[in-house]
Amino acid sequence: MAQIDLGQVQAQVAVGTTTTGAAGTNAAVTNTGTPASAVLNFTIPTGCYTIVQQTAASATIAPQTLNIWGEMASLNITLGAPANAAMMNEYIFVFDSGATPTVLTLPSNVKFASAVTIEANMHYEANIMYNQTNQTYYGIIVGWSAL
Repeated sequence: MAQIDLGQVQAQVAVGTTTTGAAGTNAAVTNTGTPASAVLNFTIPTGCYTIVQQTAASATIAPQTLNIWGEMASLNITLGAPANAAMMNEYIFVFDSGATPTVLTLPSNVKFASAVTIEANMHYEANIMYNQTNQTYYGIIVGWSAL
């Protein structure tokens, strides 16, 4: 425990626990001691994104997650509610299309710059951002030949 001497005022400070919070949450410090004998507990969020290995053909994905699928015959994606109004809410997913193009179903309220077309034998990465100001989802899907 460290002792701090500020002339007339003396205080002791100790570090308590450190825990990992969810991605996208704020860091926090709480004092479980007293003002004169503080014990500080820290909560530090995990990195910006949580990686989720997916296998189901239908999934609701959360913001600030990277969702990874393998080869999929069909994929039905819904978006979970935006998690934090103070930050950009980003939904990311990756999948492969096999010999037959994946049938991809996305929410109708996502705006894409152009029509989404899924082709056979391609690897795809998608990014959907939620714009808090106008409460609109904007997306992009990029594909390239699978190796």
